[in-house]
Amino acid sequence: MLITRRYKNGLVFNLLEGYIIILGSGTFFYLVILSILGVYLSLFEGFVAALIFALALLFIKRNKKENPRVRNITTMLSSIGMGILIGAGIGNLLILYLLIAVFAVYDYVAVFVLKFMIPLAKQAVNMNLAFMISSSDMEAIPKTEFTEKEKKEFNIFLKKNKHYAEHVREITKTGAIPTVSSIMLGNGDIMLPIAVAAGSYAATANIFLSVLLVIFSGLGVITTMLILRKYKVGLPAIPPLFSFISIAFAIFFILEQPSELFYILLFLIASIASMVALIFTLRRIIKLQKRLIK
Repeated sequence: MLITRRYKNGLVFNLLEGYIIILGSGTFFYLVILSILGVYLSLFEGFVAALIFALALLFIKRNKKENPRVRNITTMLSSIGMGILIGAGIGNLLILYLLIAVFAVYDYVAVFVLKFMIPLAKQAVNMNLAFMISSSDMEAIPKTEFTEKEKKEFNIFLKKNKHYAEHVREITKTGAIPTVSSIMLGNGDIMLPIAVAAGSYAATANIFLSVLLVIFSGLGVITTMLILRKYKVGLPAIPPLFSFISIAFAIFFILEQPSELFYILLFLIASIASMVALIFTLRRIIKLQKRLIK
């Protein structure tokens, strides 16, 4: 937040992006290369090959600045690598769980209290930085006119997506106004669940727990996307992720380690508390939407 207010030229963000891409995607490529060619390559040779691939990805990303697909792919690869690096590096269930709990609170405060996360996310998208994945589409809204901001966003979108021209004509025939609808998912929303899944495997060597965490993290992301799509209000993704990850941990300990009452109670209480918080947040969003409509 402080950096965005002080530095407007993007140099700091470009340096940070380069660091994340090289370290994150480099880790990803290193693991893939060793998994496939580990018999033929030494660790150092694998490291050099991964570094070359990471630098190539950074070069492609910088030379395809206006291509959101390249940014999305780069974000995915970097987030996977950073998640594995953080998770395997920590390798402790409680510390990882505490980490995602802290980030869930931070994400909520950043979006709803300090309200800087959504402008920061939009700035990252405008600069096409590999800090998030985004998807844009068009939808019809029952309005008689565009605001200047909507008109600008729509023209930029249509210029980049000329294949939507026919769709625009169909929408305007109904008397509605076509406008851009975007969904954004930050790299932390991908990185943290992967870190928990990788770290859990490093701590327990139990593949069932890691798979369970990945599945429930996916459910958390889908839930967030559905709420965002329906109510069109910026949401923090990590709190729902924390809720579903808590449920996954509770299920695992109930099924696999029923004698661990401390962990079962911890994750059950966290699951219930976070779900209640999620419901109250949803009610707040619905009230906000009603006020905006009025």
